[in-house]
Amino acid sequence: MKELKDLAYIITRYQVQEVNVITNPARKATKAGNRYWELYTGIRDNRWATEADIAAHFGMNVKDKAYNRLKNETKERLLDTLFFIDIENGEFNEFARQQHQLYKE
Repeated sequence: MKELKDLAYIITRYQVQEVNVITNPARKATKAGNRYWELYTGIRDNRWATEADIAAHFGMNVKDKAYNRLKNETKERLLDTLFFIDIENGEFNEFARQQHQLYKE
C-alpha cells in the first residue's frame, strides 16, 4: 500500500486528468464515478486511515480478490501515467525530476 500512496502523492490530479490513464475507458464512466479515480483521490486526500477502511468503502474485504485487483490496477495505471508526464518542461524542481525518474525505472 505504501507504493500506491507514494505514487498517488507524486502524480498530481492535474497530471492524471491531462494524461487520462487512471480512468477506465471501456466503461465510459466519468472520473467522479470511476473506482480507480475515487481510490486515487481518496488516498491523496487521506480519506481513509487503514486498508480495511478503504476496502469497506468499496464494499469489499481486505482479503478479497476484487479489492487486491482494484488496488493493483490503480497502482499499474499510476505507473503508466508516469511515462506520459513530461518532467523536462520546467514545472518540476530537480528533486521531483529525480523522484519521477526513479519510479519510471
